[in-house]
Amino acid sequence: MEPPRSMLRIFVGCTSVDLKRHRHAARRLIEKFDEHAVVMEDFGAQDGDATQVSLAELASADVYILLLAWRYGTIPAEETRSVTHLEYRAAKDAGMPRLIFLADPATERDDGPDALFPAAIRDDEHAAQVRAFREEVGHDRVAATFTTPESAALEVAVALHRFLRARAPNQPSPPVKLAPRAPEFVGRTSELADLCQRLRSGQSVGLSALVAGLGGIGKSALAAEALVALAAEPDAFPGGVTWVRCDGREGHDGLTWLYDQLLADWGAPLSSEQLAQTQTISREAEVELRERALQNCLRASTSVGQPLPPALVLLDNVEVGLPMARALDTLMSLGITALVTARHQPSVARLAVVRLDVLDPTAAVQLFTERYREKGGAWDDARDSDAAATIVERLGWLPLAIELQAARAALRGMSVTQVSSDLARDRSQGLLGDPLDATRNMRYSFAQSLRTLTPLQCIRFAALGLPGGSDWPRSVIVRLLASIQENTASGAPNEEPSASELAAAQADLDLLAALSLIYPVEGRIRLHPLLRDYAHELWQDKPHETQAQGLSSLLAGIFDLVTTHRGDFAALTIEIELIVSAIAQAYSGRIALHRLITIVNSLTNYVIFGGQWHLGSHLFHWQLEICREMGDRSGEGTTLNNLGELARRLGHPEQAKHYYEQALVIAREVDNRSSEGATLNNLGSLAKLLGQPEQAQRYFEESLIISRTLKDLSNECSILNNLGLLLRSLGQPEEARTCYEQALAISRTLGDLNGEGSILNNLGRLASDNGQLEEAQRYYGQAFAIHHEIGNHAWEAANLNNLGQIAYKLGRLEEARQYYEQALVNAKDVGYREVEGGILNNLGQLALKVGHMEEAERYFEQALIIRREVGDRSGEARTLSNLGGLSYIQGQSEQAREYIEQALAIAQEIGEVELVRVFTRNVAYFESHKMPDGDIPDEYSDKLPE
Repeated sequence: MEPPRSMLRIFVGCTSVDLKRHRHAARRLIEKFDEHAVVMEDFGAQDGDATQVSLAELASADVYILLLAWRYGTIPAEETRSVTHLEYRAAKDAGMPRLIFLADPATERDDGPDALFPAAIRDDEHAAQVRAFREEVGHDRVAATFTTPESAALEVAVALHRFLRARAPNQPSPPVKLAPRAPEFVGRTSELADLCQRLRSGQSVGLSALVAGLGGIGKSALAAEALVALAAEPDAFPGGVTWVRCDGREGHDGLTWLYDQLLADWGAPLSSEQLAQTQTISREAEVELRERALQNCLRASTSVGQPLPPALVLLDNVEVGLPMARALDTLMSLGITALVTARHQPSVARLAVVRLDVLDPTAAVQLFTERYREKGGAWDDARDSDAAATIVERLGWLPLAIELQAARAALRGMSVTQVSSDLARDRSQGLLGDPLDATRNMRYSFAQSLRTLTPLQCIRFAALGLPGGSDWPRSVIVRLLASIQENTASGAPNEEPSASELAAAQADLDLLAALSLIYPVEGRIRLHPLLRDYAHELWQDKPHETQAQGLSSLLAGIFDLVTTHRGDFAALTIEIELIVSAIAQAYSGRIALHRLITIVNSLTNYVIFGGQWHLGSHLFHWQLEICREMGDRSGEGTTLNNLGELARRLGHPEQAKHYYEQALVIAREVDNRSSEGATLNNLGSLAKLLGQPEQAQRYFEESLIISRTLKDLSNECSILNNLGLLLRSLGQPEEARTCYEQALAISRTLGDLNGEGSILNNLGRLASDNGQLEEAQRYYGQAFAIHHEIGNHAWEAANLNNLGQIAYKLGRLEEARQYYEQALVNAKDVGYREVEGGILNNLGQLALKVGHMEEAERYFEQALIIRREVGDRSGEARTLSNLGGLSYIQGQSEQAREYIEQALAIAQEIGEVELVRVFTRNVAYFESHKMPDGDIPDEYSDKLPE
């Protein structure tokens, strides 16, 4: 029987006067998680001043939470910092885990009678210190923002879910991903309580609920609130809470896309190898593949024979053509409750229907009142209540229509009576009498809102129908709108707007937000699905020249986005639907083709090293076709090189060779010696992979001659690095060191920090091979510092993995575990599957070292799956060897021999001399006697980009 889990002591730091209710809400939430909240109310009478007592209580805590609004707090005598600031510094100095929550910046401006933080309880005398403190903690940790006590408790709940998952990396990792919430949710209290109760009642059986109703009635807002409420209850859905926006997803393709989103949320996306194989199978087989993957993923996360913990998934805005019955069957079999929103009612018996009607008259008036006052309208209850009741009735009591009309009226300075009169005079208002006619209702309100805009602003709103995806970075949209001017249709392309044009576009976005036509959310822009459809229709009616310029400008913004996040694969994944949609439109319409090519080139590392090989194949084939149309032979050669790299990684070496050889012919035809050298370098890497070391060395040396002739230092550096890797695998460490040191000098001359970090890492591997562990640690530490500085998260994961391996070899097992677990988090975040396989292998070795045999086997098997998927033959051999050692220790001699012979065959096939020597020695051990302790070959580092 396992001993009871000890409770965490979680210290809640905040100023007393202004955050009392927030602190109590956080405390209640912490206690729901069965952890102990340390709050100032419980300190009691103690011998010492308040600061000493507070710091003593903090020292006994395991986790520190900071809630910070607009008050600095008490500054003790002889101190320059407040008690709260001193607590924070003490927690940081102690290396305590810190979760930071800041009052939303919008609350600083709110100074009305109902303000959350009114002027009377602020600390104006120390306003500068408050801002400096907020900036300090914001740089220390990624901070969440809060408004009300309830929102603070929600943010604490989400953060604690993540923190507790990170503390137990061997346990299931359920997602906690919440849908965007409507501002100031109004008028659905009873519906929300009913929906949450229905969902709770279906925990154990996967009972699903459908929220059906008209477009604009508030289905998504209600569902988002239910998700929030249930995520804050630790026992409600411990298996995870997440959501997927299903707009436009239909048929088998829609179901495939839905399953891919869920696999990603549970941290188990299909491998690049699996995705590549789907190109040759039917749509039905693609869906079945993902259904099996979901079942394997969720069932592998729990003990044999144990039921899956209940989970909740919101499927938002489901289309008529999405096969809901099949999706629900799959989810129900996995203990997942589905909350579905749709404008139609799917004919699925397993859905408990919650028919969402229009707002009741009282709630509708309340919504109009709040939005009208919020936007600056002059409201008087006695004067305006009756007129507001008439307005909302004419608008069919639809929430979205009410919000649009209230915002429009307030911003135009119209009285409520004027709004009512306008609706009475406009004959089209007669269409509003039928609340079942969503299109008429919403189109009328859309058109009314657009009348508030200038012609240019109307075009800019229509341009929001151009980008793909459900939401977008504000910076990209600002640039798109700024490029659209009065003379857009006839003028020259304006991809580089001026500062004044950018400022005007920012102002127009603010106006659209004020009119409730868009929703700005944390630096992003999103539209209600009906508004997005409306904008798209308007954009399709614009002249071709306007559409072409808009797309050209969107591509320019996307190029900046891709360049900025070139090494941040997770950030690119968030934006990939926007990126690919724009590329596809440009490809189809043959617009801004040069820009298209530069964007695809900038995505090269993402699709190759980030494992997005299926996507990369599409992009590079599009690029290849365009280069051939344009007669760009040099670009054609570059693209063939990239296709060769994808084919190599997908385990198609002959196809890779075919691409590389075509690229080599083109490079020589156009006398592009630099490209010729790069292609020879790639052919060398391929020959090394195929176990042809002599051929590989000839390619590398021929490429090196070309680079030195051209004084192409960048390519020379790459070749020397690859040559060093080859010589190391051939058991020639001194020759490898010479190559690495020459490459390192060149990378420093070029100021190439990424290259420098890569080479330092390889020098560390060499030192580790030779038993020079402290020297290896120094190299790895230098490499990590560089990659952390430049934000190359993929290499950060690799460096942490290698630092963990050194700690392991030095016997510092707990330190090794911490390095490995952080490396695993980083690798998964950026989708770096090659390194992920190596880290899992190393965690297996660590578990084996401390005698946790079942855990070791689980890690090794996960590592083997990934290494086979990504075509890492050397890594596959090492993991097979480790499984052989584990089997031998467990007395399974025949199984052990089978594993080690497979490992030896792979090592011989790929020509890795050192591995052949080690595995041959292990076979001899297996044949003669029990393997001595410590002779299971140590995994020293994982395969990295060459």
